[in-house]
Amino acid sequence: MEVARQAAPFDSTAPGAYDAAVAQAAQLPTTTHSWSPYAPAPLCAAPTTSSTVCPPAGAANGSYGSDPTAGSGVGKLGFRTLSGRITSFATDPANALHLWASPTAGGVFESTDGAVTWKSVGDRLPTQVVGAIAYDAPRHTLLVGTGDNSFGGDGISGHGLLLSTNDGSTWSRAAGVPDLALSFRIVVSPADPTGKTIYFASSKGLFRSTGGGTSFVNENLPTTPPGYSPNCAGNTTTPLCFFASIVSDVVVKGSKSSNAPAGAVMAVVGWRAGSRGDTNPDGSKNMSCTLNGATTQCIQAPRDGVYISSSGAPGSFTYQDQPTAPSTNGFAANRFVGRTALGIAHGAGQNNDAVYALVQDAQKFQGCLDVLDTASSPACSTTVNGETYATVLDGMYASYNFGHSWTKIMDFTQTKYPGTNSSLIGQPGYSPGVQAWYNLWVDPDPTVKDASGNPQRVAFGLEEIWENNLTVPGVLSTAYTLQPPAPAPWHVVGRYWNACTVLSTGVPCNPDLKSNPIPGTTTHPDQHASLFVPDAAGGGVTLYAGSDGGVFKQHVASGSDFTNDQWGDGQNLGLNTLQPYDAEIAKDGTVVSGAQDNGEDKIAPDGHIYEIYGGDGFYNTIDPNNSQSIIEEYTYGASSLTNDGGATWFNISPGCDSSNSLFATPIEQDPTTPGHVIEGCTQIQEATNAYANPCAVPPGAPANQCVLNNVPFTVAFDLGTAPSGQTNNIPSAIGVRGSNIYVGFCGYCDVVTGGLPFHSGIATSVGGWHIINNPLCANCGTTDGTLPQRYITSTQLDPVDPNTVYVSMGGYGRRWIPPGAIGDAVNHVGDGHLFVSHDAGVHFTNISGNLPDAPANWTVIRGGALYVATDVGVFTSSTTSPGSFSRFGTGLPASPVFTLRLSPANDALMIAATYGRGVYKVTLH
Repeated sequence: MEVARQAAPFDSTAPGAYDAAVAQAAQLPTTTHSWSPYAPAPLCAAPTTSSTVCPPAGAANGSYGSDPTAGSGVGKLGFRTLSGRITSFATDPANALHLWASPTAGGVFESTDGAVTWKSVGDRLPTQVVGAIAYDAPRHTLLVGTGDNSFGGDGISGHGLLLSTNDGSTWSRAAGVPDLALSFRIVVSPADPTGKTIYFASSKGLFRSTGGGTSFVNENLPTTPPGYSPNCAGNTTTPLCFFASIVSDVVVKGSKSSNAPAGAVMAVVGWRAGSRGDTNPDGSKNMSCTLNGATTQCIQAPRDGVYISSSGAPGSFTYQDQPTAPSTNGFAANRFVGRTALGIAHGAGQNNDAVYALVQDAQKFQGCLDVLDTASSPACSTTVNGETYATVLDGMYASYNFGHSWTKIMDFTQTKYPGTNSSLIGQPGYSPGVQAWYNLWVDPDPTVKDASGNPQRVAFGLEEIWENNLTVPGVLSTAYTLQPPAPAPWHVVGRYWNACTVLSTGVPCNPDLKSNPIPGTTTHPDQHASLFVPDAAGGGVTLYAGSDGGVFKQHVASGSDFTNDQWGDGQNLGLNTLQPYDAEIAKDGTVVSGAQDNGEDKIAPDGHIYEIYGGDGFYNTIDPNNSQSIIEEYTYGASSLTNDGGATWFNISPGCDSSNSLFATPIEQDPTTPGHVIEGCTQIQEATNAYANPCAVPPGAPANQCVLNNVPFTVAFDLGTAPSGQTNNIPSAIGVRGSNIYVGFCGYCDVVTGGLPFHSGIATSVGGWHIINNPLCANCGTTDGTLPQRYITSTQLDPVDPNTVYVSMGGYGRRWIPPGAIGDAVNHVGDGHLFVSHDAGVHFTNISGNLPDAPANWTVIRGGALYVATDVGVFTSSTTSPGSFSRFGTGLPASPVFTLRLSPANDALMIAATYGRGVYKVTLH
């Protein structure tokens, strides 16, 4: 959760800004309304007839690997139950069945039966956005690092590190950890039997506690080359240092050896773009930095790479490579190091000097599209030995002397060798590791070792779950070879999909699976977290895997190996942690929502929830009078229509793409006219009868001819290009009521991957289509009547007066990166999150009042009440005297709320799309 997308720019955000927002929210009066989930967990992977949980996969409901054209589809892709993205696991060493999981924006959940069932123990956290957890067994303390570490556009920064000694009944905030950071790893030192020594890897550096986590100190890693200014070592506030100290992982030795003492620490700084140079709005190099007194281009992360300390004491870490020279110890050279995961041998009798590093390639990333789960990424493509790869992966490195030397044991080229079992092997524009900047982990199995104590099985996660092929000797200790051996040295044990035909067009899949679905199970794609738990007796081990689809596990006995078809149904019972961008409701109570990597989901009136369209889901609409008619949205405005509740779909995409629409493209239905739908491309798209059968036979055509491209949209208005002339104005928010439409837009929207400068504005049809003149503000958001230059999250028309429009605002398009992070000008960022205009946008008034200083995402107007969804909850005020807000209701966890909707059948029922806890409902008085 971030106040980095907040009112204040990076260089003026006071330390503790999020603390202040949370405290501000807590001090507000609370109404007596009560929120509750709209549906029970888990999400079922395909339509079911069950009202509570998914039925077992089988002939009646779709067997695993069954004919993809028959049955309802449960299990056809290789999984059955789903929940939201998992970022981290923790386990109780005294009880192999006792563990915790952290959904990315769903708090913390606990299981005492080996993940068969889950319950939330994090509802009382000040934020549900969690990136890392750990259990301090000697002190019986649960440690929670907040802030989503995905680097994605929807990622939200955090509220520091929190502790609980009573299983979540109460939480205390650790001192010394800055807020607005992303959390990557918490390690309780295995060398300290008291449990007092703890390390925390975050986007603002590496922190250490010697008091059990109550307070931390910054390790001040030397992340700046000698002579370079600004010096970013330990610097968490200077804008040009924002990316310099992103510690993506840390490991600690539990026992001494000739290579390092017990308690030695290895950390890795791993910003995904590495040493990318900053630029100015005109495209020239940002030369405001210096090197040995001379001006030089500013570098985002000048010293990505490995840092080692023999003691872990602040100031004792040494950098293991030079910024320009090739690596002198076998590790990836600095210019190639991007996001990196570490895995250390941690099993009984294993060589604790063995460390594995899975490295994303920053050089590849700099020339790659920043996308998730799209059909292809041609900008990422490279050719090696005649094989085309579209990836940002570098490979895996192994050290058996705690970082003194490294061997590259796996190269990205090996992921497309014949026999790897990958679902992605046949994709020319989507190869394994194309999302390594977003999801990767590496973990040695603690139960398998050779005579020297070195691990013999190492698993790693990318889009799929991989491991070394146990039938090939020497894979973990021998430098990789470019020529494909037989059999493949690395293979997949958790495929992306087991079938293709049931998927939406463009979703990556091995073409060999299109007509031949593979029997058995697999995991949901995109792997973020892992946990090996050895059996209490018997020598076996269980691997827990956390992905965009929740928790999966597989157990193997001693001497056995993991396989793709033993993952079961998913371990998601009780994990009410979906991440909908939007939720809409029909008169009969049917709710549809577009969820992050869990497609288009439907909640039937009887409460059962299931996925009706695969891939990524975003904004959507439903015919309030006929819940069978639904429009779902894939990436960049690719829209599909169903008129039978999700059984069949038709492409009605108006032609939006990544150059003229956002990854999550706004699409909005007129509440007064079902089927009047607006979609947000640069050329604003309007449909007056969006639910019409797109398969109608054209005049004069044969009766059996179906025209699938009968798209209902036409261009309503062209937003044109941004003032810079270098990019399109792209819609970020849409409000429509009758013929009156307001569209919030931006360009550039994401200054990190797009360019400078950021720009935003509003276009409207009120008074005839035009872009509202919004001069750059002088007293932004205060007295001059203009809107600040920040990301517009929603535009909401007054139900009676079309000249009155409410506008909610965040910061920039990438939620966790604040204005000013790359040295960009912030003098027009201004204050406030909620504004109103009574003259069709000519003048705006800041009505934020006592609304907590955190991003506002949506507004709803009912009668004389104004409801505002924010990153820290839902609040309400009067429309006649806005600015005096109360917290709206109880029972809603502190997960970001993206949209609010009123039931068209009874406007006393309101639903909320919480990005991390699924869809909630409340009855208005």
